[in-house]
Amino acid sequence: MRKTIKEVLDNLEDIEIIDIIPDKIKKERNLYDIKEAIYNIHFPKTDEERIKARETLCYEELLKVQTALLYIKGETKREKGIAFDKNVELNVVLDSLPFKLTGAQLRTLEELELDLEKNLITERLIQGDVGSRKNYNNNTCSVQGSKIRISGSSNGTNCNTCRSAFRKL
Repeated sequence: MRKTIKEVLDNLEDIEIIDIIPDKIKKERNLYDIKEAIYNIHFPKTDEERIKARETLCYEELLKVQTALLYIKGETKREKGIAFDKNVELNVVLDSLPFKLTGAQLRTLEELELDLEKNLITERLIQGDVGSRKNYNNNTCSVQGSKIRISGSSNGTNCNTCRSAFRKL
């Protein structure tokens, strides 16, 4: 296998590979050209060459991911979403919960409500420890959507308390 890889890499000059990292950045960050990085990741003469090749390839991958995310974000901002009614009262939902939400949970819910009132597609990742009741925010927004016949989704699997609270609506 190494023999085949070596054969291909020895003919790397004949292969067209687009180097997306600008020369200025390569110089500033001491990175290889893409072909040099590919060769040195497989057959480095020193540890420094291997490390520099890895840094170059990691930087290139990160640049691709960031560029793709910016593109997706731009596409999403151009699409129109559905503005939820500002007058939908969620206190009924919150009052039916068997506990009180923390200040952070209430702030997150408030941010979500403000996002949902805009006519933009809303994507939000709510982070928190297991058991920190992230699903309540998501399901509360789904209730708001259900008032105007829109479906929401939750990746949470433990929503029994949510379901029982929302059935009361």
